[in-house]
Amino acid sequence: MSAWKQDMGLKPVGQDSQGFKWSVQDVKTYVVNEVSTSNDFQKRSAVMVKDNIKEVVEILDNVTDLFSVSLDNLHTKQTAIEAQCKKVSSSVRDSANKLGEGLVRVEKMADFNKLERYVALLERAAIAFESLAELEKTGKLEKIALAIK
Repeated sequence: MSAWKQDMGLKPVGQDSQGFKWSVQDVKTYVVNEVSTSNDFQKRSAVMVKDNIKEVVEILDNVTDLFSVSLDNLHTKQTAIEAQCKKVSSSVRDSANKLGEGLVRVEKMADFNKLERYVALLERAAIAFESLAELEKTGKLEKIALAIK
């Protein structure tokens, strides 16, 4: 126990496993005497606060540095993602343009109006062949051929 605590009359009233026990009344008296007698209380308080402020400023500086590093990393990743998105967007645009140009070439080569007519003729021919096949099954095709000759 320090000498200045004894000088002020602050003495433990007991002790347990966690340390000394103090009387509440003695502690109140000690605090009142310490503040009112101006035994450099303000100076000691100012020094303690100054040390605490230095610690807080140091902690804040460390946190600011860490945040700055994280922010720089985030900015770097954002820049990389933007560049990748631009590449993908450009590639999609190029592919769409090439697909459009290819469709125009196919349309010019195929001439869809003629193609539609050919499809209609082929459908009619398929129906005719089916009818002929049916006539041949029943034996009527041979009679028709003889009649035409």
